[in-house]
Amino acid sequence: MLEEVAQVYASGDEVEKAAERLIPRLRQSCDIEPRGSPDSAITPKLLDNGFRGISAAFDGDYGGFGTAPKFPHPTALAFLLRYHVATGEPHALTIVEMTLERMARGGIHDQLGGGFHRYSTDERWLVPHFEKMLNDNALLAAVYLDAFRLTGKPLYRRIVCETLDYVLREMTGPQGGFYTAQDADSPAGEGEYYLWTVEEIIAIVGRGNSEALLRHFGVEAIGNFEGARSVLSIAATADEVARQLGRDATQIETAIAEGRRALFDLRQEKPAPSTDDKILAAWNGLMISAMARAGAALAEQRYIAAARDCAEFVLTHMRGPDGALLRSYRQGKCRGHGFLPDYAFLIAGLADLCEATFEPVWLEEAIALAEVMVARFHDSNGGGFFYSEESREPLPARPKDGFDNPDPSGNGAAAFNLLRLAELTERQSWEDLALETLRLFVPTILRSPLNTGQFLAAADFYLARPTTVIIAGASGDPATRALVEAVQHAYLPNAIVALADPTDAGVLERTRRLIPALEGKIPSDGRPTAYVCCNRTCGPPTTDPADLLRQPK
Repeated sequence: MLEEVAQVYASGDEVEKAAERLIPRLRQSCDIEPRGSPDSAITPKLLDNGFRGISAAFDGDYGGFGTAPKFPHPTALAFLLRYHVATGEPHALTIVEMTLERMARGGIHDQLGGGFHRYSTDERWLVPHFEKMLNDNALLAAVYLDAFRLTGKPLYRRIVCETLDYVLREMTGPQGGFYTAQDADSPAGEGEYYLWTVEEIIAIVGRGNSEALLRHFGVEAIGNFEGARSVLSIAATADEVARQLGRDATQIETAIAEGRRALFDLRQEKPAPSTDDKILAAWNGLMISAMARAGAALAEQRYIAAARDCAEFVLTHMRGPDGALLRSYRQGKCRGHGFLPDYAFLIAGLADLCEATFEPVWLEEAIALAEVMVARFHDSNGGGFFYSEESREPLPARPKDGFDNPDPSGNGAAAFNLLRLAELTERQSWEDLALETLRLFVPTILRSPLNTGQFLAAADFYLARPTTVIIAGASGDPATRALVEAVQHAYLPNAIVALADPTDAGVLERTRRLIPALEGKIPSDGRPTAYVCCNRTCGPPTTDPADLLRQPK
């Protein structure tokens, strides 16, 4: 094949003629409906159409969307949570909960070590493609977190913590950056690291506990994988196993917990799959978001610390002399200039980190990167954002990504970021750019709602008229923390949280320069006070966390 390619290339004329025929078609394939098309209105009907389209693809038997191979579609799930809150539609929440619970019980979820594999090869989430990717785990952790904040179900919190703990344990570099992936293959073969036989489990945990563990994980002699081996899944809960065996549920829970630890400890001694230890700016941005949001919502400082370490690493080691992002880092060397998702995902991560820590440096960096993103990627003629810079990548055609596949669309993430930053900074030009981008892609959203969840989330954020919750009080005051935690622990997808700490004049002044709405927001009668602001207008101040949650957001 290589010899044939070389001969064709050497002939010259045919290659050039083929290129002349191909390039116009390639450029045509990158064209998007012009701005101002009849189907470009951003209205609640757009969200309704998104819900109907995603609902139509729902697998009511096993959760998720479509048939095998089955991918999680985290951005669609995240939109459905928003849609449920906005409209009260119960089926939107049913789709999310059934999908999250089936995935949590399935083999796509690593039942011993936490985290999620790439996708399921079957429709039941049982047998995965065993590769683990940083982006999938960041996006899924964020969805499970939002589901926990909305419903309070312990399962969702457990999955968040197991996923992020897995990333901290196995996917984090010594300087704080997050690695890209773990391979499906191990030295013994594909998936071998994750497979078990009945005999292995009996030998590890003993016959006394093995029956409970085998029933819990659905491991049978025939196996559910090649060679009588099994992928672990949750076939029966501890209560169900206790009823099956006629034993005390507490004893069964103990047996399962001890057996799970024993299997995990033994697995740690096996030759593990190789780790792709390069660090991608875009995917690190996604994981910064997941860590920062989970740390704030769950009061887990180790996740916030990990997000902070990663942000410092990327901003220190993955930028060029001109401040532009570099895409990939490995062993002290960076490769490639950043693309639109590198900027968009990192901007979102930094904004989330600022909300988790109230450290203005992260918002300053997010704003600076947003300015670079607009200057280098925005299409001033056709609207929206190109995937690459023209000066960096002289391509015959410059695409504008509009689909979540599986990462969020770069244009969708850029639009959401600009709406969010516009709310904080009061830059009308950024809101205008965001709406221009949304309108450009409305026909795409209408055609393919399952794959445009990021755009639908941005549209929901805009239509809901986002609120900024400003809390004025000393950060060390328990009453201040009570107000902060009331907002951070609740699921308020269209609320932004800011802190005006009068005891730190330097930080307060820096934050006020970034967020004009902080001006004049002070504690009431010396007590920490919250202000809920929308459309540059604030509601009555409150010092009561319960009253704060009752105010519309």
